[in-house]
Amino acid sequence: MYAISNQQREEIIKLLAALQDLPGKDTKTINIKRRAGILIRKLNSKKQIENDTK
Repeated sequence: MYAISNQQREEIIKLLAALQDLPGKDTKTINIKRRAGILIRKLNSKKQIENDTK
């Protein structure tokens, strides 16, 4: 398991969303888009880190 900051998580999701919007109908592009969608769903389902530094 890896812990990433909430900011890094949001940046990764933005990059994956850009991959999902790739044009192209070839098998390689379709697989990249599919894998990006799967990773976005997984990251969205994971618990975010709470900021306990008060």
